[in-house]
Amino acid sequence: MGGINCPPPFREGEREEISKELLATYTDRLARYCHALFSGSASFFAANVAIEKAVLSGTGKVSKVSDAIEKLEASENMLGEAMTNLGSVASMWAMISDKSVSFKDQQELLVIATNRVQIAKMELMAMSVKGSLQQSLWRNSALTESFTKALLAINATTAWQSGFARTFASVGITA
Repeated sequence: MGGINCPPPFREGEREEISKELLATYTDRLARYCHALFSGSASFFAANVAIEKAVLSGTGKVSKVSDAIEKLEASENMLGEAMTNLGSVASMWAMISDKSVSFKDQQELLVIATNRVQIAKMELMAMSVKGSLQQSLWRNSALTESFTKALLAINATTAWQSGFARTFASVGITA
């Protein structure tokens, strides 16, 4: 779904005219973008795992969710890095392909995902535990809503990436 499925999209008849340096830079930026996108997504899911681990520990302390907060911070940072690297991929794509891809859509999805992860992180940081951690999580509808919105936004970014990877099949590019 990432760089492994996204070889350079050559313009018809230009395969041998693209410089090795441009191809190397395209490959590097695409790999950096994909790494950041998937790392940001993975960190979000790791935060959810950390919350469940805190619930399972049974201590009911807010400090037990600090690992989740750190993972949400990492998710936010990596999704932001994905935005930066996608800009480079888009500009190089325009130089080597005549196939239209709406990178703007993915940029917008990444902005939304980054913002929603940030909101989820802030909601988790602001949560106070009364009774058990699980009960506190269930009572906090704003936290539940922010995590749900972040999940949907992250899913949208990876769905866009899946569509981008399928672009290559439609133009008959093989590695």
